[in-house]
Amino acid sequence: MVKKKSRLGRPVELNYAAMIYSLVARITERIPFIKDLVKRLKNDMIFRLDCGFLVSDSVPSEAAYSRMITIISDSRK
Repeated sequence: MVKKKSRLGRPVELNYAAMIYSLVARITERIPFIKDLVKRLKNDMIFRLDCGFLVSDSVPSEAAYSRMITIISDSRK
């Protein structure tokens, strides 16, 4: 396992597949903002598992979603 030297900064490992599923679920569940999606993932374990996150996965931050969306958008150019 890779350990971070600091608590600050981006996580070493994220469940990107589950993040993409959660973005689709955000649209179908009519969740207006990423911050609301993160809040729902933190508070609703069933929704979190339905999106593909494992119980051991941490909930991604708004910044993590923003970085992923930027990478996906840049790949289309």
